[in-house]
Amino acid sequence: MKIIKKIAPSDLENILTSKEYMEDGGMVISSLNYIDENLIVTFNLFINNEKKNQWELKILKIADERFIRGWAQNFTAYSDHFLLYAFTDVFTDLYYNGKSTKPDKLLLDLYKSHLNNYYYDFPFTYGINEAMNVFKLCKDNSGMFARGSRKILMNYQECLAKHGIQSNFVGEIPCINKNLNLLVFGESYFIGEKFIFNKTLDY
Repeated sequence: MKIIKKIAPSDLENILTSKEYMEDGGMVISSLNYIDENLIVTFNLFINNEKKNQWELKILKIADERFIRGWAQNFTAYSDHFLLYAFTDVFTDLYYNGKSTKPDKLLLDLYKSHLNNYYYDFPFTYGINEAMNVFKLCKDNSGMFARGSRKILMNYQECLAKHGIQSNFVGEIPCINKNLNLLVFGESYFIGEKFIFNKTLDY
């Protein structure tokens, strides 16, 4: 994952890094407003339970979002992150040929790999062949194991290789947009090309 530094303007950054805010501060999103290809996120900033500022976050060319109302103390922007791969990475099929002698151990290794690499409720069975039960896939001899982002499927490939199973990628669908970035705001996140902050109100 690659973090984008200095995403916030200096006046907002000064608040977020102040001792007063870090000890007892937070932010909460109050509204979302879609305008053409863009999204305007309005949020309020609090210190010591008192509302201090209202801000707008404009996300240019919004591609995806997950909004969960709740408190956040900070936000982080990424130029490389697994949540971006559905848009920024090529899609491909992972086919395998071979059989594990310990399918239960293969399933466990796949799950451990998932826990080590992903969070944000990212599904354990991402891209796994929907026509097959994941445990049945671990016991079978050959077929399509998964379809999706090549970067994510490479983790499956590593697990298969550990169990002596050969695999290869077949076909490629070009990425949708390599210029997208991710902004994580508490439990919410937003994917777009650019993030612009603007203070709209002081209380």
